[in-house]
Amino acid sequence: MGVRGIIWDLDGVLLDSEGYHIEAEIATVKKFGFHITPAITKEYLGVKLDDYFRDLVRRFYTQVRIGEGPRASLHNSERPVNLGESEFPVEEMIGEHRKTLRRYYQKIIPLMPHSREVLLELKDQYPMGIATSRERELADIALGRFRLFHFFNAIVYGDDVSCGKPDPEVFLTAARNLGVSPAEAVVIEDSPIGLKAARNGGFLLIAFRAAHNLDVDFSITDTVVDDLRKVPQCIQKIVL
Repeated sequence: MGVRGIIWDLDGVLLDSEGYHIEAEIATVKKFGFHITPAITKEYLGVKLDDYFRDLVRRFYTQVRIGEGPRASLHNSERPVNLGESEFPVEEMIGEHRKTLRRYYQKIIPLMPHSREVLLELKDQYPMGIATSRERELADIALGRFRLFHFFNAIVYGDDVSCGKPDPEVFLTAARNLGVSPAEAVVIEDSPIGLKAARNGGFLLIAFRAAHNLDVDFSITDTVVDDLRKVPQCIQKIVL
């Protein structure tokens, strides 16, 4: 008996987006008065945007000059921020970033090489779904732009679940919508937090290694591929 369903991550797997996300995230937070490095952004691969930006503020800053707007000065500290007391405009920063991402998904972010041909190869063999931390509005822009909707029997977005990755809720929901159990489904993921979520849910794992995650430890996965064209062969070799 083999695999009965496939669940794909979106960003960094079907979309070659992570480098663009890093660029956009650094630019957005700079507008609001502080700096993050590419290494810091990579720690949040797979994390929901709201959780990501709120944690950045809690993690690195304790003071904001009240009344100076989005470019208020921030000061490093090891002590977490109390967002209510600091009056840091985190919702404004998140909203600004969503505007940037809207433009990126509409015009800039490309498909991952070979993603369409692999989806075409697998479409008639397995029910397939997407489980993404990305918000529905933004994910749908990319899925519509590249005409990918028809490949999938189920799509679960970050705003469909109450708990983001590494909680397995998004994958469990996708599996339930596909009508398969976690033990019968393989998840294809690129981020450590996404892989942990899938493992927590009891799924089979294929890690996708690309330029943005070369330094990630993939030891918890069942197999690793560096080319999406290898995915069908890997799935065929899995015996449950």
